[in-house]
Amino acid sequence: MRNLLRAIFKTGSGSIINIILGVISSKVIAVVLGSSGVGLYSLINQTLTTATTAGTMGGQTALVQGLASKQGAEKDKYLTTVFWIFVCGATIISIGFLLFSPLIAKTVFASNDGKTITLVRWMTIPSVLTIIYSYLICLLNGFRAIGRLAIGQIILSVVTVSLVYPVSKLVSSGYIIAFIVMTSASTLGGIIFCLTVAHKEKWLNPLIVNFIPKFDKGAVKHFYRIARTTFITSLIATGTLLSIRTIIIQYGGFSSAGIFSVAWGLSMMYVMLLLGSFGSYYLPTLSGINDIPARNTLIQNLFRVSLLLIIPLIITVIVLKSLVITILYTYEFMPSLKIIRWMLIGDYFKVGGWVLAMPMLAYGDMKVFFWTESLWYIGFLILSYIGIFYYNDMQLIGIAFLILYAFLFVYTIFYAHNKHSVVLTSNSVVHWVLGLLLIIVASWQTWGDTQVNWISAPIWIAVAIGFSWMTLNRDEKSKLIKMIYKRKD
Repeated sequence: MRNLLRAIFKTGSGSIINIILGVISSKVIAVVLGSSGVGLYSLINQTLTTATTAGTMGGQTALVQGLASKQGAEKDKYLTTVFWIFVCGATIISIGFLLFSPLIAKTVFASNDGKTITLVRWMTIPSVLTIIYSYLICLLNGFRAIGRLAIGQIILSVVTVSLVYPVSKLVSSGYIIAFIVMTSASTLGGIIFCLTVAHKEKWLNPLIVNFIPKFDKGAVKHFYRIARTTFITSLIATGTLLSIRTIIIQYGGFSSAGIFSVAWGLSMMYVMLLLGSFGSYYLPTLSGINDIPARNTLIQNLFRVSLLLIIPLIITVIVLKSLVITILYTYEFMPSLKIIRWMLIGDYFKVGGWVLAMPMLAYGDMKVFFWTESLWYIGFLILSYIGIFYYNDMQLIGIAFLILYAFLFVYTIFYAHNKHSVVLTSNSVVHWVLGLLLIIVASWQTWGDTQVNWISAPIWIAVAIGFSWMTLNRDEKSKLIKMIYKRKD
């Protein structure tokens, strides 16, 4: 438990800084460019994310898992082989952007004018840089350099926040290519830092010593055993979000895409603060555990810690959501609350399901992972399409999010029990159920609010924090207090 909390504090600190810097960047874009600018920027980022997924062949998880589970010469061969696989992917993506820029501009951005086509062509640069950065950040994760990994992520946000205002002004004057410059510069900053760390630790020596394309058969087989599934599922995931944004643009233009982007971004922001902190520790550690009791202890501990943190976090966002939107963006984005209020409840199911589903990746149960991920995103796309075009209501996107994650959570409970003999303790079950009730009641009380109720909001936050605190035993409270004070010192 102590090692888990230490890892969470390390990556969590970096995640908090990233979120703060990201909030500043989003605020500047929202103020200078409005919802249309936010919609355009989110569409560019989603397109780049989809391209990166294709270019890495969904191999980030496979790279981390392989580095964590292999030793010696086998690890060196794996590191080198995956690098050249990523190089091949980056080459294919670059050619795709250059050759099919008119088609991408028309299909994704709903415009095939010269300015948009040029924008798509220039996206080649940040897509290649992002693939390189993905390799390096996975390298740091695989070698357990958690603290430096967090710094590498922070550098991206620092560069972005330093450029966002002049870039937004340029975009407002019609130079949308400035978004590409900002994205490329921030990614390059992260690459330089990660390269410095990797070179200092000599992790890239196997690659540098013999810098020629070389593919080890065993490494390729191991990579694709995991990556072939994560590639398809990641492509479905990023492609689904890209498709939904494109559908929304056809429905209500970039302004509506901006509203959706705010709702989705807020949900991802605070949840990824938690999951990002967990994931850097959880997947590599779980992959290296073959002892069943030790494995189940880790899963149980992580599930419990996730509840301790996510319940106060979700309830705080629920009761302050209108203020959060106003602070992070502007009042123009208040319609996003109709989507957010459903997604906040869905996030509770999402976090629990994520903890219980991680053994799918850690132990290569890729068939189950493929179907759960694919069915979720396909269902989300279909329900979102129906909500937008048949019911003319973007709120149904949030409802679909909640329903699908509730079903997924129930499935992961059965999966973890049947496949890995994980049985949640009665205390964890009671804790989870009571947490859900608190979240539902807090949501119900603030359902249609566009202003914060400053009488009830502090009470709800105090109740949520007190609830999590009361679930700790005396020894855990003492250790947590000592850990916090030690970190402050």
